[in-house]
Order: sequence, then structure tokens, then C-alpha cells
Amino acid sequence: ETRRTRASGLWSSRSMREVDRLRCRRFGKFTFVSALLYSLIRRRSPEELNVYIADFGAETFSAFRGTPHVGDVVLANETEKVVNLFKMLREELSRRRKLFAAWGGSIDLYRREGGEPIPDIVVVIHGMAGFYELFEKLEGQLNALTREGTKFGIHFILTSASANTVRFRLAQNFRQQVALRMNDAAEYTAVLGFQPAVVPARMRGRGLVVEGKRALEFQ
Repeated sequence: ETRRTRASGLWSSRSMREVDRLRCRRFGKFTFVSALLYSLIRRRSPEELNVYIADFGAETFSAFRGTPHVGDVVLANETEKVVNLFKMLREELSRRRKLFAAWGGSIDLYRREGGEPIPDIVVVIHGMAGFYELFEKLEGQLNALTREGTKFGIHFILTSASANTVRFRLAQNFRQQVALRMNDAAEYTAVLGFQPAVVPARMRGRGLVVEGKRALEFQ
């Protein structure tokens, strides 16, 4: 069964846990991720949400530079900045692990019990093919960050152009995948895990997301 919903309604009504470990593939990736980020930014202050973007594609995410919530947008040719971003994320993960230790390692319990305000961090990596080509040495760090970051409030959104770009070990860390418009209908099965009843209409940002056992089409 498939129904339509708007991207803003699909994401803005949910918790950050619905955002973490999100992968999206094929046409309209910038449109989709931009809408998602805009939805989050509208509803959270910079004290509640920090965003970091690594753009290994057409550098269109440079448009987010200067946004109060966005710590930085790093590009494929900015090797030192990419390496420093991963270093910062590792250090922040370590800091949060120690900070939340008294609360069982849970950011939710830490917040409920009145711990000092701490923002969610959303990291966008746009163009995984470019990441593997240019920064393969960081693959192990990305695997560890996506595996452990969620419970400490560090969330990831990855984009790729095909179902096979993201390697298996990394893919296992993601609970949510979004399939945008693809050339080959068989790729929807590879992304979603089953053959959906319909494919997205030919519009940028239109795609399919799985909820329960249903594929939902959104714009």
C-alpha cells in the first residue's frame, strides 16, 4: 500500500531518531536533504541543533554556509577541513560518552534528569562515491561514528547515486533508507528491501520511504 505525504510533514513531526542514519539515493538528493534540513532548522534553535555538511558532489550545499545552525560546509578539495571535521566528531563522541556515563550512556535520560543543554548534531555526507574515492582512510572512523553516534545525539545523513555505493559494513548502521527516482526499477528493491507497488513520479525530490511494511511516496 502506498500513500503520498509531503517531506515537511514526514520529517518535522518526528524525533531526531527518525533522522539519524538516513541514506537517500539517486535523483533529487539535494532537494530532499535541503528540505529535511530546512524543516529541522525552522523548528530548533542553534543551541538545540548543530549541522555539519561534507559536500563531495556539485558543491550545492555551500548555500547553507552562514546559517546559524551550520558549523561548516566542507568540500571535496578541502582535505584538511574534512580530516578536522572527523577529528572533531570523534572528540565530541568521546566527550559525550564520558558526560552521559552517570546516566547510563543515554542522552535522553541525561536531558530528562536536567543535565546541561546539549545540541543534537546532524552530519550530512553528500556523495558517498566521492568520499570513498578521496577519503577512504576515514572509512573506519565513519563506520564507528555511525554505529555509536546515535545514542549520544550524533546523527548522519548520507547520499549516494546507486544502491551499491555504500559498503555493507557502513550500510548495517543505518535504519532508514530513502529511494528517490532511479533509472532501474530493480534498484528500489536493493534500497528498500522489497519491490514497491509504485515508483516515484518524475519530479525532483519525489521518492519512497519505508514505514512498517509499506512504501510511502513523498514530495
